[in-house]
Amino acid sequence: MGVTLKDIAEKAGVSISTVSRVINNDQSRPVSEHTSEIVWNYVDELGYNKHKKNNQQQSTKTKSIGFILNDTPKIYKHPFFSVMLEGLEDEARKQGYSIAFSYTQPDLKIQAIEHKLVNQEEADGVIILAEYIEEKFFKELKDSFKNIVIFDNRNPDIHGYDAINVKRREAAAEVVEYLVKLGHEEIGFIGGILIGSNHNTVIHEDRYLGYADIMKKYNLKIKEKYIKNGDWEMDIAYQKMKEMLELDKLPTAIFVASDYMSIGAMRAIHEAGLEIPEDISIVSYDNIKMAPFTNPPLTTVHVPKEEIGRQLVKTLIDRINGDIHMPLQIIAPTELKIRESAAPPCK
Repeated sequence: MGVTLKDIAEKAGVSISTVSRVINNDQSRPVSEHTSEIVWNYVDELGYNKHKKNNQQQSTKTKSIGFILNDTPKIYKHPFFSVMLEGLEDEARKQGYSIAFSYTQPDLKIQAIEHKLVNQEEADGVIILAEYIEEKFFKELKDSFKNIVIFDNRNPDIHGYDAINVKRREAAAEVVEYLVKLGHEEIGFIGGILIGSNHNTVIHEDRYLGYADIMKKYNLKIKEKYIKNGDWEMDIAYQKMKEMLELDKLPTAIFVASDYMSIGAMRAIHEAGLEIPEDISIVSYDNIKMAPFTNPPLTTVHVPKEEIGRQLVKTLIDRINGDIHMPLQIIAPTELKIRESAAPPCK
């Protein structure tokens, strides 16, 4: 016989209704944090609902997949991730699969939602779009969903999964080396932290590391005053660029780690009465749809977003159907798109 709410209530020393409110995250009559923790401990210890879910998964296919998404704000409208998600969802439909669930990393910080995912949700597999996944959470997920494909995970402690990756560090190095070969030596950087990790500075993120690789390769000094955290937001990058423009001496070029942030940085440069690339060059990463239409058109690294989304679905379905027999690692190609936002520095 399976574990019931009554079993959990007896172990925790609370009423069945209290257990129900905790598990269902019922905020109409909140339960204390201490009591909630006790209930969740017994939920996990007794394996509530896990036995039922595992038995169902062993005997049936749902013809559905689930998504776990990083905490990029308004991710379905974001100019990078929205394109990838369109590819994911369209390819799933073409392959006859529905979307069983979609959770963001902030969603899963709520204990009731995380428990629902790993103990109750049903899908044939899960696609994860997240740069950083905690090892403990991944193990719980792997125990609940046998088939998992990840896009671009950066936690080296996570092993044994299918993945599509982008060599961000190498791609960033390519675009910064392009600036160096144009003659730039004073090069700034606007980036963001590694999303989902406990790092709080830009220096741990791959695009910064690629920038630093080239600066060191050519014995160019990395100046702290030219390094800014734009937090992956257009308006914050705009403010950080304004701060940089107040310096007595400016860099002759800036590498911005996403096109979305670049738009903010470019506006700040224009508002200061400076010209791009005559006064300052700017290069970027992502090649979102508006990159060719900025003023001037933006030199950037193209990432095949829609194609990656489609390939994530195809890879997951191959895994579900038993066509993959070892962890598969695919490297998605990138391409430097040279446009008009970078030129040799004025002498």
